[in-house]
Amino acid sequence: MTLQPSDHHLDTVVVGGGQAGLAMGYYLNRQRREFVILDAAARVGDTWRSRWDSLRLFTPAFHSGLPGMPFPAPGRSVPTKDQTADYLEAYADKFDLPVRLGRRVRSLSRHHGGYLVRADDERYTAAHVVVATGPYHPHIPGFAAALDPTITQLHSSHYRNPDQLPEGEVLVVGAGNSGAEIAVELAAKVDEVLETVDLADRAKDRASSYSLGMKQRLGVAAALLKDPALLILDEPTNGLDPAGMAEMRAMLRRLGSSGHTVLLSSHLLGEVQQVCDRVGVISQGKLLRQGTVAELRGHGSLRVAAEPLHQARTVAERLFGAGRVRVHDGTLHLDVDDDQAPRLNRELVCVGVAVRSLGWHQRSLEDLFFELTARTDGGPS
Repeated sequence: MTLQPSDHHLDTVVVGGGQAGLAMGYYLNRQRREFVILDAAARVGDTWRSRWDSLRLFTPAFHSGLPGMPFPAPGRSVPTKDQTADYLEAYADKFDLPVRLGRRVRSLSRHHGGYLVRADDERYTAAHVVVATGPYHPHIPGFAAALDPTITQLHSSHYRNPDQLPEGEVLVVGAGNSGAEIAVELAAKVDEVLETVDLADRAKDRASSYSLGMKQRLGVAAALLKDPALLILDEPTNGLDPAGMAEMRAMLRRLGSSGHTVLLSSHLLGEVQQVCDRVGVISQGKLLRQGTVAELRGHGSLRVAAEPLHQARTVAERLFGAGRVRVHDGTLHLDVDDDQAPRLNRELVCVGVAVRSLGWHQRSLEDLFFELTARTDGGPS
């Protein structure tokens, strides 16, 4: 055979630049052998980087180091896939291992008492070859092609996280390390969202046995499986009894406190007032007002019904100033904080004013809605 310029003549060729191939390179280096490590990836450790997001080693860090370099993590921690990939890259750099990236080995054959390795347009002859590619190679059984095309199929090598899967039940085929870990992650995600919507204790019950409120919270759970950046709910308390409405409010508060952003569309402004941080009022496609609930409701006022009213007003103006007191519909409205109520009540009683009612009033979102959407005829739009 006539040798070409792309031919390389070495003592040893190592096929695969993962942990086994790099460890072999460490010992070949110590023996001062002429060798090369061939790997198809663009970067050392990319096989690990491309696995599912939550993957970790099965052994703690103190058991996971390669010869000559301990794993740089707390001994009893379990390294992530990305930590492992970075460690392998640092290992190759530290020992200056001759890793040739982007070389996919296409064939291995005997050649003149040694071996011939073909990697695309390059050929390597060597006395020794170490195949360190590992046993993990994707295998998809033939019957997979015959399954209904509406069924989503995903090999573990392409799985990243539960967000890739559509809503519904999932069948994991294979109970090896990958299958078992992915199944645990999928089950954990379901448990997590059921806990969030307060249905964890009904997880094994048929949905047909759920109340209307439970079914609506189950629908929210299905949406949460996708971990959406924004969750849009339209009239989530519609049709619920008081208990169901209270449960829905509690769930919405949990979602907000856990960092979820929820856009709630509802005409039940009392419910909105209890669970929302910010509110926008829309009428006929126009945004009329937006802000925090506190901003939209305003400061509020102390309201007093008393007889005689003129004497009560004189007392209030003496205490707080005339500019903070007004009369509307036979009631005093005072622009003061609610903690002034005991003081005002005491002064009124001392001068003989009969107090029929005294209380704090703050505009509700419903009041604001009617103010903003009032038509010329006085009705809401």
